[in-house]
Amino acid sequence: MLAFTNAGAGIRLRHPRSSKPKHSCKSTSKAVLAGSWEAPQNLRHSGKLTSSDLKMDPNPNNRKRNLYLDYNWTPVTEEVSNLVVHNASIEGQVPKDLRGRLYRIGPNARYLPEEGQRINWFDGDGMIHVVALDNNEEDQRLQISYFNRWVQSSFFKQELCFQRPSLNITALRGIRGLLCVLAELIRLFIQGAILGFKYTEDRIDSLSPLGVANTNLLFRGGSIYALYESDGPWKLNPVSLTTEGFNDRDLRPQGVKEPYCAHPKIAPNGDLISFSILFRPGPAGGMIVYVNNPDDRSRDRRFKVPNAYSYTHDICVSQNFIIFMDSPCRVDFANMLHGGGPLRWDYNGKSRIGVIPRDETGMMLLGLTSINEVKWFDLDQEDTGFVFHWGNGFNDQDSIIACGSLFDVFDISFLDEEIPQNYNMLPKMSDFRIDLKSGRVRRLDVLKNDDFPIRSLSDFPVWRQSLTGSEHQTRFLYGSFAFFEANRSFVGPGDCVPPDGQLATIGGLAGKPLRARVEIE
Repeated sequence: MLAFTNAGAGIRLRHPRSSKPKHSCKSTSKAVLAGSWEAPQNLRHSGKLTSSDLKMDPNPNNRKRNLYLDYNWTPVTEEVSNLVVHNASIEGQVPKDLRGRLYRIGPNARYLPEEGQRINWFDGDGMIHVVALDNNEEDQRLQISYFNRWVQSSFFKQELCFQRPSLNITALRGIRGLLCVLAELIRLFIQGAILGFKYTEDRIDSLSPLGVANTNLLFRGGSIYALYESDGPWKLNPVSLTTEGFNDRDLRPQGVKEPYCAHPKIAPNGDLISFSILFRPGPAGGMIVYVNNPDDRSRDRRFKVPNAYSYTHDICVSQNFIIFMDSPCRVDFANMLHGGGPLRWDYNGKSRIGVIPRDETGMMLLGLTSINEVKWFDLDQEDTGFVFHWGNGFNDQDSIIACGSLFDVFDISFLDEEIPQNYNMLPKMSDFRIDLKSGRVRRLDVLKNDDFPIRSLSDFPVWRQSLTGSEHQTRFLYGSFAFFEANRSFVGPGDCVPPDGQLATIGGLAGKPLRARVEIE
């Protein structure tokens, strides 16, 4: 369902017919649309259309109920083309000047995991959903269309070839997890030697069979890119959603052969700021920061951050700085020998914020001699944590302000089961204020988990994107807040925060809110 906070309207869709993608070990057919949003008469519907009518699998093979295969995350089993939604299906009123296309991407497993196998939102093939709000050519009335496509990544092609899910990242636990990785690599070797399937022809790292392209979408240069942090970008046509192939040449200097991030940032001057986390032990691992600007190649950079070996999911950008957190969440494959996963929380560690200059002004404000340096700001022990998603950043001559969703302790295993009853394990929005003169960092929780009668988590901050890394401070954020009841898994209502700071209930589980710019004639 789509919801507009100024109108309280919703849109519900269903799939009347569809077709499954074909599978072949030699090649995979790509779905190409005609480019028109007009649907045949047999795809037009009247009456109430509900999201429960989507072609979803209500009884996954994993008989033990997994909340990441249920409710809002129930996989859509088939692709749908050009579904026109009848106006009778619209609840409320869509803002009259709101026209355009809404693109969404998320995990949508093509093949369900085996019984008892772990799975969460890091797993599952990426599927892109598009909802178009256009004027009908005949009477200029609102017409809403929908279609979806799986991202045709190498991971997805492997699944179609073998008709089973490939390795899930959350299966990597203990010695069994190591054996799973070894078995996967052996299978890929046999696959390439016997079947001739070129696993590495459009993948960046043959030792990283984890790229499901399901986390985020980036619009750049007239194309869209499906992103996932242990793989590179997959380029798609924004009209047909045809996967054009693996392509990162336009996103970072010289198209390096390294994993990409899920959350790059675009600054007003055209800088595309992104990074890579190398999931390798010791000095071979670490964090690499990229700056790409097609209009000013002198700004292109590739900088490996020294002594940064923690897991990092997102970064923050201000006018003069690139900001990130080095937390006690370590990439440690040896931890698997003790029954854990590849990520380990060091309870004796402390967090620190790394700041990299974007330009000479930032370099001088930090007192550095090169823009390819980092300055560290230590957090107090009580402020130590892990920032999953950052909001916008701001800096002046004296300070830096960055907002992010902070976990006090980040242990990926908490995603395995139901929501933990220790609500302090859930993220909350926090401001980090760095005094450039004294070097002190002060943390201020914007919304605490116990601020409301019903416990909540707060994540996925959204701001006016034209202000990303600008000289203007973002005065407010839109956020996605999910509320939970005791001993239940991900139940509503889901809420988003409008600019006036009041909670606006829309019902159900809210996704990441978007701010749409409307041109009014």
